[in-house]
Amino acid sequence: TGAHAWVTYAFALFELLTGSREHAATLDALCGWLAARYDNSTDKECFVGGANVAWCSTEHHIDIYFALSLSAWLRRSDALDSLARAAAAALVGPLWHAGEARFNQGLGDSSSALDCQTWGALFLLGHNATTGAAAAMPASERGERAASALAYMHSTFYAKQQAPATGRLARGYAPYEAPPGQTKAVWGEGSYGAVLAFERSASHEAAEADLLAGLAPLSLASGAVLYAANETVVNGEGATFFDWPSVASTAWRVLASAPFASIFWNESAYAEVNGTGMPTYTAAPTAQPPPPSLSPSPPPAPPPPVPPPPVPSPAWRRRGAHRCSRPLLPKAALSAEWPVLFEGRLEGGDQRE
Repeated sequence: TGAHAWVTYAFALFELLTGSREHAATLDALCGWLAARYDNSTDKECFVGGANVAWCSTEHHIDIYFALSLSAWLRRSDALDSLARAAAAALVGPLWHAGEARFNQGLGDSSSALDCQTWGALFLLGHNATTGAAAAMPASERGERAASALAYMHSTFYAKQQAPATGRLARGYAPYEAPPGQTKAVWGEGSYGAVLAFERSASHEAAEADLLAGLAPLSLASGAVLYAANETVVNGEGATFFDWPSVASTAWRVLASAPFASIFWNESAYAEVNGTGMPTYTAAPTAQPPPPSLSPSPPPAPPPPVPPPPVPSPAWRRRGAHRCSRPLLPKAALSAEWPVLFEGRLEGGDQRE
């Protein structure tokens, strides 16, 4: 469900940024699949983890919230809006650990994980309660919860680890609480999620700068980012993270960098993208057919001429598309800055996540 929600959000964000509906049918089908995952039984009231998976994950609900909230606005859909609100209600309700002021890993699962705290903070800081599909919670309380989740993250998951690939000491965050006596891994993918959470929080500029410096030893000359600083067993079940160049870590570094950091999972930025804001909407009225005419029908008008295809703008986006206060990079500039993403390979031809 979580992976499906990421794909849904990608199609919705494409439609928002380009104004194109060429993938509208795909987006609608993706939203329908997510809608079918909602279990409204009184002991759950959450989205299950898949077609044959009964548990409910905190991470999935964050993914689902942003995917369905943006899709609801694009479609002016009360049904999708209601489902996004249900995801938000679960996140601020049973998926929140009130006693420790942080997010649980899932419904009935009070264990903690790094992404639950960083993505949870991005949810709390990135949704617009006045115009988006948000749970009823004052902005001040959302900010307090985000701060407490990030404080818990730092006290629980902070790690230092030597990176043999670069010969330097990396500083960042581990994915889970390490068992007693076990080394914490500096995890590239999750640590760049923390960078984005710090970027979104106005009170964490110093922490963001320090974390970026600490993660520099994970970056290779190619631009790829290691999955972890060193090969490390990360939990009591023997799961191992390797110091391989990683698509996931590299992609999160991109998401945490300008200009992507200002738009990803940030409903306030959507208003800047289309220039008019995200208005609180009502369902569009159903069009009524015109009354029949008793006079003879005039001959049909000739079809209008087909306009020529739009001329690409020399700037970063087609002329006539939505505007954004911070321009997105064209592919040529992006490939120059992040060549590893466009070469179809990672360091040594390795595409492992």
